[in-house]
Formats: sequence, structure tokens, C-alpha cells
Amino acid sequence: MIDVEKPVVVRKKDAWNDLMIYRKELVDMSDDKKEKQCILRYPTVYIHVLKDAKGRYEVYVGESNDVFSRNRNHFVTSKKDPSSWQNRIIGSKKAVLYVIGHPHFTKSMTLDVENKLIHYLSAVECVKYVANDRDNDQSDYYTSDEFLAVFDRIWRELGKMDKKLFPDFGTIKDSAIFKSSPFHKLYPDQLEAKANIEMIIKNALEDTTAQRGQLIFIEGASGTGKTVLNSTLFYDLCMETKEDSNQKRWNCHLVVNHDEQLKVYEDIRNKLMISSIDDDFVSKSSHFIMKYYRKDKATGKIPDVDVVFVDEAHLLLSQKNQAYTNSFDQIEAMRKIARVVVIMFDQRQVMHIQDYWDPVYVDALRKEAKNQAARTGISYYYKLTEQLRISGSEDTVNWITDFTDKHIIGKIPDDPDYEIKIFDSPFDMENEVLKKAQSEEHRLSRIISTFDWPYSSVSSPTNGKPHWMVSIDTKAGLWEKPWNRELTRYIKKRRRKDKRSWAEQPQTIDEVGSTFTIQGADLSVAAVILGPSVAFKNGMIYFDKSKHKDIKAIRNRTMPDDSKKCFAEMFIDNEVNVLMKRGVHALYIYAVDDDLREALLEAA
Repeated sequence: MIDVEKPVVVRKKDAWNDLMIYRKELVDMSDDKKEKQCILRYPTVYIHVLKDAKGRYEVYVGESNDVFSRNRNHFVTSKKDPSSWQNRIIGSKKAVLYVIGHPHFTKSMTLDVENKLIHYLSAVECVKYVANDRDNDQSDYYTSDEFLAVFDRIWRELGKMDKKLFPDFGTIKDSAIFKSSPFHKLYPDQLEAKANIEMIIKNALEDTTAQRGQLIFIEGASGTGKTVLNSTLFYDLCMETKEDSNQKRWNCHLVVNHDEQLKVYEDIRNKLMISSIDDDFVSKSSHFIMKYYRKDKATGKIPDVDVVFVDEAHLLLSQKNQAYTNSFDQIEAMRKIARVVVIMFDQRQVMHIQDYWDPVYVDALRKEAKNQAARTGISYYYKLTEQLRISGSEDTVNWITDFTDKHIIGKIPDDPDYEIKIFDSPFDMENEVLKKAQSEEHRLSRIISTFDWPYSSVSSPTNGKPHWMVSIDTKAGLWEKPWNRELTRYIKKRRRKDKRSWAEQPQTIDEVGSTFTIQGADLSVAAVILGPSVAFKNGMIYFDKSKHKDIKAIRNRTMPDDSKKCFAEMFIDNEVNVLMKRGVHALYIYAVDDDLREALLEAA
């Protein structure tokens, strides 16, 4: 990282008199003092902070060319508007103010620092609210190459003043909220998609004659940034209509049919204080659809939903179940409800029979979106291709893709930035994961597995074991570990709850995760157990459905012509694809099948 000067970071009592005293101190300093130059002559960033009796923080992050003039306005607002963040924070005698300066601050850099502080602080566990509704991500500028180094020094200086509010980088970057935040700097293909999609949505919402159910189709493999793009689009539309009280506020919804990711979006909504017309605007798909269909039947009117953003759209239901009783699939249901539907889709992440999407139907949706581009000149279809999760080389990404897509095992590449390690024993792999997880950088290292051992979230095992277990017979003896959420369930019985995602909870280092708990998440080290259903023969990987234990994957699907069809091999294949692409820095593999394990060891 570039070596940069130390920033000026000042902490003061958050009161106007104290701020004016500090300004006078600066004026009286000699002109060559760094603090005077940075705070009085250059743009600055500031943070208002209030800590409550429970140790929870409410913060506001801002930037200004004149920090004193800007904060005078904040103090005036705190007196005039009882509902404002200024009244809540500055109105308290316990509030503190941080003022941050640097010799290389430009307007663009302070906007970037403001943006990144909001991103980081919203992911800190003890932060209750971040009361800033702007996304000021900047493009390249004269000193942009220094930005990360400057921010690093700023955060470390803030950490010296309050370690709880400004913790180590690793703690934040492991957070699921951080990874799904709308404050990430977008890559070129994401930026292009975002600009055009926002234009399509605004045109559709402002034109009352526009066709209902317009579809925007975005797809990409695991780790290509679909969730971040979805989160950013949703946040920007909500915040833009919130800022101008004279502008019509849109009825925006965000839907995801995955429990772990739903928790993440709910936390983002609460911490960033995102709002929409309908307070119940972040939900699972069945809840959203059934709610608005009930409204439609009661009033006889078209439901007043403007836009719905659907993350992990491949997990939407394509048939009826107990929670969803409509006769048509959930994408079509949403198109009947909303004026615009934006879906993030990856057909390689479909793993259950109720989520099965006919490739012909999916291709028809793609074609519809592409045809809209020909008609309007603006693309309604985007494919994200840049791998943003796996930190390895192109050869490393290709090796993993060859395994998951072509079912072949090539020579494992030597990559200084990404470790692929094959194990002959689950005991050895577990020991290595435990060792890795002790470091701050690799704290989020976990063992995950194909669903080849029985598990139920609603019942207990009948074999006398206290938990549902992943059990492997080896030459060294029986290796066992509880399945996902088993220890969590035991903790809940003792009335201790943890709202963090599965991977972030410390006790899960002693569990084995599955796609139920890890889909959509990042791990530093993904230690994958390929169970008995993943085997090797005649130089190829193949899948044995008879050894798989996920009922939702192996049972038959009733087709439109009432015939029965099994897609188990495809679902196991997709499951392996999801598991193998979880690791940011490393992929560890233990294969139960002897032939597959031998082939992997030879490849290493």
C-alpha cells in the first residue's frame, strides 16, 4: 500500500460553543501548523456520534469545504426539527464530534472517504443507525491512487479513540452486511447496468401508460456482484425519492427467498434507515405476493407496486406449496403486481425441485429482455462476468470452473494469491481450518458440505445423537461434526440469540454448513466436503442421487403434462458449484469417494 502522511483526527464535544472554541484555537495557531491547514483550508470529513446506555451508536457522516459553517446549519436544524437526526444526536449532551483532515484531501477524496465511512460503520455490529442517505462514490481523480492508503490511516487513528465503534478491518469485512452493502464501489459492467436500469425504471414509473410487468433480467455466476448491484439499485431509488418531499415516493420492494440473505437485507434497511411507501417492503417472495393478491381481491384494483427488486431470483418458487397457493410461478405473479420487476438470476444455483425453472421458459425471459433493447435502444438484459469473490488468478478460476462445469480435474495451479489444497483426511482439514480461523484475516473460515447426511430443522435425530451429524468413517476413526444451525438451535434453547448470518456466528466453526446456510455468502477459506454423492469414474466427475439426502433435490417434479421427472443429478451438480465458489482466499477439499479423492490428490 502507498505510504501517505498521517491524517489529522480531532475529537470534540458535540456542542456549538466547543466547536467555536476549537475554531479560535486553530486561527491562533501559526500558519505552518498541519492541523490548521487541514481543518481550516482544505475540505474535511466529520462524524457526529451518540452512544446510548446500551452501548449502541447512532452516527452521521458528512463532508464539507467549511466544517464550521456546515455544522452551524446542523445545530440550527437540531433546534428547529425535533424529528431530525440533528435533534437526536446533536441535541444530546453526550454526543461527540470527530473532525478529519488530510494534506491531500480534495473534494472528490472527501466524498470517497465519507462514502467508505458510511459503508464501514453500517457493518459495525454496535452501530444502530447511520443517518446519511447519500451515495457519493467518485470516479478517478488526481489523488485517487492514494485514497485506500489515506482511508486506512484515518480508520486506524479513529480506532485509537474508540475501538468499539472503529474496530479492526477484518471484523468489518467479514460482515455479511458489509459484503451486501449498497456503498461498494461498482465495477464498469455493474456501473453500466446500474445507469441504464435506473433510466428504464424512472421512465416506466413516470409514464402512466407504460406496460405493467416490465422485466429487467440480470444474470451472472456466483461471485459476480449481483447482490451488490441489486442492493445499490434498491437503495438509490429509495433514497432519491426520500430526499425531495415534493417528488412522488415510489412503492419499492426488495424480495429474496433465502433466510440468511433476508436477514442481511433487513439489517441494511434498519441501519441505513431505508424507507418506502409500504413499511413492509423487505420480505420473502410468498409473503410479498400473497399480501398483494389479497389486496387486489379485496379492492378489485391493480396493486399499487412500482418496482420490485428480486435477489437470488433462481430461488423463487416455480410451483405451488403450502405457503404459496397461486397456480402460476412467482416471477409471473410479481409481473402482474409491479410495474417493473428486476431479477438477479443464476440457473446454476437452483438446487430444489420447487425452484426448478424450465430452461425454455428462462430463455424466453432472456429473449424478451433482449428484444426490449432492440425496441427501445436501452438494454433490459445484462450478464455480469467479472469474478469478484475469488481472489485468485485466471488459472485458478478456470480450474474451479472446469471442475464445476466440465466435471474434469486438471492440474491444480500454483497461485500465490489463492490456495487450493486437497486433504486425505477430514481430521487434517478440520485442524487446518481451525488454525486458519485463529487469524484475523481468515476468521471467517468454515467447513461446508454437500447434503449427503440426514438433517431436519424441525425434528431431532432418532439415533440417540444430540445433533444431526455429518459422519465420515476413515482409517483414523469416525470423524463427526454437527450439521448447520444445530449448535445455534441448542443455544436458542438457553434463550441466547444471535442475529448474525450462520458463517459470522463463532460457534459455527464447530459445525458443517450447507447451501441452506452458506448460499450467497463469502468465506475466507471454504473447506468443502464432497460427500458420497460426488464420485469419479473414467476420468470424469459424476453424481449419484442414491447417496444424496436432500429430499427437496431428489424427489420427482410433476411436469405440465402430468409426467414425473427427476433432476437430482443437475441439482447436486449445482450444489457443488455453489459450495466450490464460496472461498475468497482459499478452497480446501476433502472427497469421501476414494477414486475422487485420489484423482484430486494426484492433481495437487
